[in-house]
Amino acid sequence: MQIYADLPAVRARQITADALAVAVAAISIAAGIAVASLIAGLAEIGRRLESAGSGFGSTMSDAGTTLGGIPLLGDAVRAPFDEASGAAAVLAAAGRDQQQLAGALAIVAGLAVGGLPLLLLAVLWLRPRLRFARRT
Repeated sequence: MQIYADLPAVRARQITADALAVAVAAISIAAGIAVASLIAGLAEIGRRLESAGSGFGSTMSDAGTTLGGIPLLGDAVRAPFDEASGAAAVLAAAGRDQQQLAGALAIVAGLAVGGLPLLLLAVLWLRPRLRFARRT
């Protein structure tokens, strides 16, 4: 089994195609990683949203608890703060959901950008190269 042809012109063409294929593979992988990293960075928005929601909810809950201790008015004054705390929990949940979405999208986009060229490379370059190696 020979990897390259005996004829110099054919061998040069095969070596050039092999080098080009390796370059395309490296660029595809790097592009896939770059796209995945860029999209994964969007999860930071979700982290900030979750943190803001959690912090706001904790503050509103603490304020409601403190104001709830006021005689006669406590429950009436506390209710809006408890509602605000509940709304903050929804905000924090939205932040967590956004982080999960960004992570999943980063994986899919990275695989698409990096994987599709590799698949084409396997079909258009690797199969003919393996066929040549088996024939010789």
